[in-house]
Amino acid sequence: IAAAKRILSWELKQSMQMEVNAVSRSVSELSEAVVRLEAVSSAPANPATSSAVSRLGEELQKRVWQKLESKIHEIVDGALSRASTRAGKTASHPLEAYGFEDFDLNGDGIVTRDIFEEARKKIMAGHLEEPRKATATCEPPTLSRPSEPKATKSLLRYLYSRAAPRLKTLENHAATRFVVGRLLSRGLQRALMLGPAPDALAEAKRDIAAIRASRLRIEDATRKAEELVHAASTRVQAAARGRLVRREKDLVKKSTITLQRALRRLKLRRQGKKVDFSAVVAAATEQRKEWAMEFERVALDGTLEEHAFIEALLRSSPTKVSQVQAEKLWAGFLEHSEVPGPMAISTFWAICEAVEQGDELAADFADIPVEEYASYGCQATPQSEEQMRAAQRIQAAQRGRQARR
Repeated sequence: IAAAKRILSWELKQSMQMEVNAVSRSVSELSEAVVRLEAVSSAPANPATSSAVSRLGEELQKRVWQKLESKIHEIVDGALSRASTRAGKTASHPLEAYGFEDFDLNGDGIVTRDIFEEARKKIMAGHLEEPRKATATCEPPTLSRPSEPKATKSLLRYLYSRAAPRLKTLENHAATRFVVGRLLSRGLQRALMLGPAPDALAEAKRDIAAIRASRLRIEDATRKAEELVHAASTRVQAAARGRLVRREKDLVKKSTITLQRALRRLKLRRQGKKVDFSAVVAAATEQRKEWAMEFERVALDGTLEEHAFIEALLRSSPTKVSQVQAEKLWAGFLEHSEVPGPMAISTFWAICEAVEQGDELAADFADIPVEEYASYGCQATPQSEEQMRAAQRIQAAQRGRQARR
């Protein structure tokens, strides 16, 4: 019962009483406005128009009371479902657990004590009369009398339905006509459409601001991405240029080292002869043109790899070097080079010159004994042509791949 009292008090006070007060204030204001308008306007109203407006007002009242009755049912159902028992009382009839204070919690006079006691006595006596049926003009449809006294929910609904007609405050037909006239003159639909216009305008402004902010964020992100791409491309280009420069420097350094070593070997072997560096350079630059042509024919990017070196050397000196000797010369070149890699034309000329001068100088380039170098020469005759053709095929395939790139 305590929970039911709190629920009924809150829901009645917040839903019904506020609506009744608002309607009462509106009717009072409209009544005053009607009095002022009737004082100003002395022309009699058209009977046909008055009857039509009256019918509209009655229909409006009917719909209002129908909605109020559904709210009353919801209030009663919710209260009784959460307060099914009442502590401290045992009664033979369900209504004995309820008093007038359970229904009139806020003293608004909707249910008077006399009406409650009269209805309660009739219910307890078991001969409750049938409630009056609602008319089409002013009263909402009421509930039928419950078939059994124990149907507490139906009894409470009946009591509230009997008390609901006392809420009617729209008795003033002049005020009703005034309300309907105002709605018809201005247009309810236009008012509903124009009502949310400021809200829609504000929402549109907020959407536009959000779109602009999103566009700024996208532009900022795009600019940052372009800066990152530009910085990355700059680093890649710088790394590529650095590798190219280092490669060229390595080739020059490798060729210089090879010439210096050849010069030192010549000096040691020709101790009694007068040899200077200018003579070595002159001899290297005056080599036969066939060596340069063979080098250019098989070179890639101005340098020689192992297969290209062997093929060019076998073509430059076919009678003085074998396949195995060419391989040993390449191994010696790699062993004595500080930076391993392809061979430049100056180093190739020096090796060709050593091969032409004899096995002794060629063995110095291969960094092996002269007898071992000479023993590899006899193995060149049976297989030299086949190996040369294989080297040519490999070099041709490599040149094809380089051209396709």
